[in-house]
This record gives sequence, C-alpha cells and structure tokens, in this order.
Amino acid sequence: MLFTILIITVILNPGAVFPQVLTPMLRCLGNIICSGLDETAAVACRKKSLFPALGQLLASEHQHIRKECIWVLSNITGRVILAEYYYYQLQCIMKVALWVLYSILLVLFFLGIVVLLILMVYNSTALLPTLTTTPI
Repeated sequence: MLFTILIITVILNPGAVFPQVLTPMLRCLGNIICSGLDETAAVACRKKSLFPALGQLLASEHQHIRKECIWVLSNITGRVILAEYYYYQLQCIMKVALWVLYSILLVLFFLGIVVLLILMVYNSTALLPTLTTTPI
C-alpha cells in the first residue's frame, strides 16, 4: 500500500519527474487498480486528487503518457463495473437465500398446521370414549 501512495504522489506532481519515470508509474498504477477488489486498489480509487492529475496528464505532449493515462482510466472504469457485477451477484444470492428461507418457513408453517390438526383429531377421538361411557 505504501508503494501505491508513492506512485500516486509521483503522478500528482508530474512536473517533478521525467516522462520516462512517469510512464512506468502510470503502468504500475493501472496494474494495481485492475488487480482486484483489495485495499490497495481501493486506496488508489478513493484518492480524489488523482482524477484531476490524470486529466492534466491527458494533455501531455508525450503520446506514451497519454496512452498510459487512458489505460489507467480504463482500468478504473473496469473496476467500477467489476464492483457493480459483484454487487449484482450478491443481490441475486440474497434473493435466492430469502426465497429458500421463505420456502422453509412456509413448509414449517404448514407442517405445524398439519401437526395441530392431527393433535386436535387425536384429542377429540381420545375424548369420545370418555364422553360416551359416563352415565347421565
């Protein structure tokens, strides 16, 4: 994570480094961002000053810097789409889990009604002989 902060610091101050240094830094940042949904990539995406710096780098006179900058922005966009995909998958899993829970509760409810009816029938038949055998 310290390496990510160093890269972002370099990118936020592009005038302080040579273009030959900035290009691999942008490449590293793009790799970190597209590496997955871990804390390091999240730090890079949460850095609000990164986007204005990338916007300035898009106006660079060096074509390789513009290319790497576009690649970083593409990876950030892909990361957002990946996060939305995981969120959608989680929503689907939650819906299925709720449906299963609902079905189980429904079965238990009807099973409880059946047991209750059986007990009522059993109790009413158990009471019948006592009612008929008592003299008036």
